[in-house]
Amino acid sequence: MEDEESVAASIKKYLEKRVGASVVTAPDCSTAREILASNLFDLVTLDYVLPDCDGLELLEEITGMESAPPVVMVTGHGDEKAASEAFRLGAAGYVVKDFRLASMLIAAAERALELSHIQRRLRESEERFRSIVESSRDAIFIIDFNGDITYWNPAAERVFGHGAGEAAGRNVIELLAPPDAAGRYLPILEEFQASGGGIAFEETALYDVVRRDGARIQVEVTASLLGSGGERAALVTAHDVSERERSRKALEESERKVRGKLEALLEPSVDVGALELPDIIDVEAVQSLMDDFNRVTSFSVGVTDVSGEVMVASGWQEICTRFHRAHPETSRYCLESDAELATGAEPGSFKLYRCKNNMWDMATPIMVGDHHVGNLHLGQFFFEDEIPDYEVFRRQAWRSGFDEREYMAALERVPRWSRETVETVMAFCTRMAGVVSALGYSQVRLARALARKDADSGASGPAAGGGSGNP
Repeated sequence: MEDEESVAASIKKYLEKRVGASVVTAPDCSTAREILASNLFDLVTLDYVLPDCDGLELLEEITGMESAPPVVMVTGHGDEKAASEAFRLGAAGYVVKDFRLASMLIAAAERALELSHIQRRLRESEERFRSIVESSRDAIFIIDFNGDITYWNPAAERVFGHGAGEAAGRNVIELLAPPDAAGRYLPILEEFQASGGGIAFEETALYDVVRRDGARIQVEVTASLLGSGGERAALVTAHDVSERERSRKALEESERKVRGKLEALLEPSVDVGALELPDIIDVEAVQSLMDDFNRVTSFSVGVTDVSGEVMVASGWQEICTRFHRAHPETSRYCLESDAELATGAEPGSFKLYRCKNNMWDMATPIMVGDHHVGNLHLGQFFFEDEIPDYEVFRRQAWRSGFDEREYMAALERVPRWSRETVETVMAFCTRMAGVVSALGYSQVRLARALARKDADSGASGPAAGGGSGNP
């Protein structure tokens, strides 16, 4: 961009011959703006003084463009102040129109083009890196020398719950460390500040962190050092392994229980009391049996272990499943009632109990030998000859935040049984529990007998030796 035609021609010739460029000239700012708006250039030479605008003004416009080309300022007057201002505005070079114009312009153009090439490659590299980081499923963030967060990718927001704006500038320990772990994590940051290293830089490490919603999770962390000295920073990658760790622990616990069950079933020296209810009954078969029983009698029925955990349930009333067992306080009443029902009933007898949510339940124990392993429950009913205290239930609905109309409608659907019917069903279920107990104990004894038989068979196998030689 040069208003002197002879100078413009000289610059065009220099650049085309020495740099191998295709050159377009513009005599003023208006023409230059039109050309720049419709073309992409690798380099711009810009006269300091143009007829319709100030060269520095146009320089600022060009350097502010997206994918701006490098600009070499060309002036007829060497002025240190003007040169300083040009470089401040982003000029890549500054050349004076004197006898050295050709050599100086070529040198400045080559430097500017080389710098532009380097900057373009750097931008492309940064864009590739940002694309990878932004699309990563792992949380990636950068902390500075003080441990303050300077970058936070979208996955970090998903993993930790904090948005990028919320995380920016926050200390990583203050933001993520659980209160009981902050003291353990501080030395790691101090080691990073002192040496630029630490456990996370040497190997993958597991850390407990707290999400924004208060949930505690485990993340697998690796870190890479960026910069040096006081400009030191760290690129941190965190992979949420909470589910993996939960699965691993659940598998270990399951394996431990299976080993214990096998030992209890097959080892005569192990007390039968070490067995749990699921070890001795076929839960699916019992569930099917209870479903049939409920369809025939309409009685709600369930089987629990001695801790009160429900193994089998059929026909439970809506007032229990939708309301009582879904609210913290009334659910606590259910658990306390289950625990109360689980104790005190003798084998072959039934215990009748008004639960803490004001309905009738009853239970009979399931035994294996002399050991109490669970209970058969019937319940969630009223007797025909009693009138429920509706005011008590209305207060309970209000206190627990239940929809009163829906809660009272569910209450009306609770069955009413005569005392004779209840006694008949109690007697039947007592015998049923006895059959389940006997079958369970028989399974244990059979398993142990087969184990002993296999052991004896292995011990008395054929001895090694040569033949007798007899025909």
